[in-house]
Amino acid sequence: MNTPTPSTEPTATSTDRATVVLVDPTSPDGETSLDALHDADRHVLIVVLTSGRACNALRNRAHDQGVSVTSAAWSYLEEVALRVSRSGRVVGTIVASGPDAAYELISVVAEHPCERIVLPASTARIDRMLPRRLTRQTPVVVETAAFASA
Repeated sequence: MNTPTPSTEPTATSTDRATVVLVDPTSPDGETSLDALHDADRHVLIVVLTSGRACNALRNRAHDQGVSVTSAAWSYLEEVALRVSRSGRVVGTIVASGPDAAYELISVVAEHPCERIVLPASTARIDRMLPRRLTRQTPVVVETAAFASA
């Protein structure tokens, strides 16, 4: 797992607990987790995985750009971070490379003060046990975003 990228503005204080947001660039509903962010979320950590089914889009992006999957992941996260940036919000990004999404998210929670984890709606199809595992193994609220309405 990589550490979050530094933010240029503003800085999170020790009392700002992060909202960890998992994104899945492969699924059409893989960014629904971003819709669950609130204006009150002052510290956001966006996580993308570079292994498993959720990273197929990153592999394609890497191939198209002639870069590594990790580089494609960082590039993708930069774009996502710009979309969720707000005045007074610190946005960090994490590229996680392990094969187990639960383990990667548990590690993020262990390393960073967190308030909640928000999973994309695609989690219901890809790994139905993920929310349950996270609820059992972390002290934070775990939410799964709703499917986007048509």
